[in-house]
Amino acid sequence: MIPVMLSHASRREGARVESLAQLAAAGIHPQIIESHATEKSDAEVRRRAYDALRRAAGDALLFLEDDILVRPALLNTHLALAEASGVTTALCAINARHYPPGVLSENPMRVRLEPIPNYAADRGFHGSMAVYLPPALVEYGWAHPEQFVRADGTALVDPVIPPDFQRGKVTGFDFWLKHTAQRFGGMRVALPNSVDHDDRGSVHGSRGGAWRSPTFSVPEARCATLPA
Repeated sequence: MIPVMLSHASRREGARVESLAQLAAAGIHPQIIESHATEKSDAEVRRRAYDALRRAAGDALLFLEDDILVRPALLNTHLALAEASGVTTALCAINARHYPPGVLSENPMRVRLEPIPNYAADRGFHGSMAVYLPPALVEYGWAHPEQFVRADGTALVDPVIPPDFQRGKVTGFDFWLKHTAQRFGGMRVALPNSVDHDDRGSVHGSRGGAWRSPTFSVPEARCATLPA
């Protein structure tokens, strides 16, 4: 498994350092892909995600963003479960609809992976703060650069996959993930989340509402299992 972090240059001395320290406690030392984008752009994230896929070609990919908090031992447990399952796994899920019914009432929460309900819907899964991609999905993405970049390597400007056409714009890497994961066993969420979004707002300005995990602080009930 190849860990890769997409990071903005503006976070080089701040959030990125803190996130890397959190990951190092789990023994994870990601390669860095640095973006210098001057404005918010889902197309730029998608373009740079292709760089991450290329670096992980032939292996699984742990895709990370640069403003995260980590529960180290739990993260390693989740990654072992994800590798065993071979299914795309969100380690940080920020919306209640990313969880099966009843899960958010558990306290403590049994350590496991569960399917994300309606993950591929337009208002299904979103957020690529920390996602495990199995080798088959990595290989598919790496083999389809046209879904990420134009022929000259620059960011897409026109829709190319169904979520793009549905939204009328080039969507982010998370939309590519949830659309393409349908070919490779769907998407699961790691419970309780072992990664949180240390949300300090966008590097390109403020946005409405915090994007935080509702399960990151929930204590573990130790019994790591895969879903039936």
